[in-house]
Amino acid sequence: MSEVIAGTRSESKIIRGLRSQLSDHVDWVDVLKTPVKTWIPEECSITIDTEDFECTPIPYSLTSETEGYLVFEENIQPGAGNIVLMRYPENYFATSIRVHEAFRKGVSAVILFEKDEHVTRKIAVTDPPYPSNMPGNPPPIPVVTIDHEVFRALERRLRISGGLKATVKVGAILKDSIGYTLIAGINGSGESEVHVTTHHDHWFQGEGDSIVGLKTLLALAKQWRTVENKVNILLISFTAKELGSPYLSPYHWSWGSKYFLQVMRNKALLENTLYSIVIDSVHVNTPTVYYHPSLYKVVVESLKPGWNAVPGGNHYSLDSLTYLREGIPSMAITTLSNEYSWKIHYSSLDNPINVNSDSIAVELSGFLVKTILASKSEEITVNNLWDYISLDNYPLEFKTIVAKARQAESVIGSRSVLRITTKTFSDCALLRINDHAIFHAGLLSPLLLAEEAGRRIGEEEIFLKLQLCSGRSYSFFFARHNKRFVKETLSKIVDDIVSLLSDEFNYEYNFKLFSTFDRIQGGAGGEAGANRS
Repeated sequence: MSEVIAGTRSESKIIRGLRSQLSDHVDWVDVLKTPVKTWIPEECSITIDTEDFECTPIPYSLTSETEGYLVFEENIQPGAGNIVLMRYPENYFATSIRVHEAFRKGVSAVILFEKDEHVTRKIAVTDPPYPSNMPGNPPPIPVVTIDHEVFRALERRLRISGGLKATVKVGAILKDSIGYTLIAGINGSGESEVHVTTHHDHWFQGEGDSIVGLKTLLALAKQWRTVENKVNILLISFTAKELGSPYLSPYHWSWGSKYFLQVMRNKALLENTLYSIVIDSVHVNTPTVYYHPSLYKVVVESLKPGWNAVPGGNHYSLDSLTYLREGIPSMAITTLSNEYSWKIHYSSLDNPINVNSDSIAVELSGFLVKTILASKSEEITVNNLWDYISLDNYPLEFKTIVAKARQAESVIGSRSVLRITTKTFSDCALLRINDHAIFHAGLLSPLLLAEEAGRRIGEEEIFLKLQLCSGRSYSFFFARHNKRFVKETLSKIVDDIVSLLSDEFNYEYNFKLFSTFDRIQGGAGGEAGANRS
């Protein structure tokens, strides 16, 4: 299958096909139109003398024509307007950071490559470069990627000639458009609901990310029709998971799921949602299940041999984070912690030759049937969440939040407390220590990364940055032999993060408390009026 970008004809085609395949196995199918910012690459070339080399634009690069002397990254001359050959960082989520560092040195264009692999890779580059849900911009300079063969050719020319004048030409369209999220329902006999989700937009052929997910939805639909069950199932394929936010947010993932849950929340259609299961980037048969602690019993009873299960876990770049931020427990099934999966993810290697999507879909659908059948609302409790977040090394104010949350169970109910605590304590964040970047998303991510910073403190000079997707940012530069002061600063960062959590929890708790009180008062008023009549 070819590349699918939100808001394009390729997306309309895949939605028609998916709808047709699911229709015979579900009770209903609907499509949610979603406003997206569509980026469409049209042309890309690198010209040296009279020779043209093929390249691929990196989103969200815009139409441009740039001239400069071609250099390797280590040979950048500040302010010279070089076009730089840059190897993808080991953690390619950090590509935006590297591009912006080059831009600050006066680089006029960036050509990305994978030196040791016959592979082309693609990941969005944003401005600003650090993950945030705030509005952003296209990259300040054009960014393109090349395959192994073109890299070798440019490398040979550069080694022989030294100063090579090059022209990088990019053609791309950025426009407002409409994406499509597909929702298919299988009705149960009860009120509870489970969302099983994936996405259909993808780079290159996207066999593991996420054709596997689409095939799993279809396999589950076929199996579920033969099962008697009370739970209602929503099978969802999101648009704009990879990119498409109308605001060009630097955290460019998951716009489709954010919009979907926003619509569902505004229509009060999330109250009966027990949890979500997100299938994304599964390239082998032995995935890891990152699960909300309240889903412990649901997961461990269904886990297959060879699979891993991690409570809390890292939901970075996955739609499970969107559900957590809505307060809905979620589990994410992925293989991104697997070295092989990480290698082929977002690359031309993510294809049917390297990924057996049919076999993986059978494995996943079997797990899903067993998991959902084992789902009982009374077993999805807040108790396991308390065990996960009740850590002795966190400050007193954090323990106060947890104590207040536990006390609130008797006032607004355990399910409401589960939702509020999950929403309050979920975020994504980036920790940068010198040139090393760590990305994390899920429960307590900012606090976990602050702890990680404390473990990595050495005696050398340290640049430290902690960026929260919710907006708060901390940046420091520490001189040598100042380890004690670094720890004191990290302690203050933790205190500030906990203060933010406290404020958000109090807001959500009070809002729920007053909403509950208003409903009780409204119901009482209605009964009194009926008695008077």
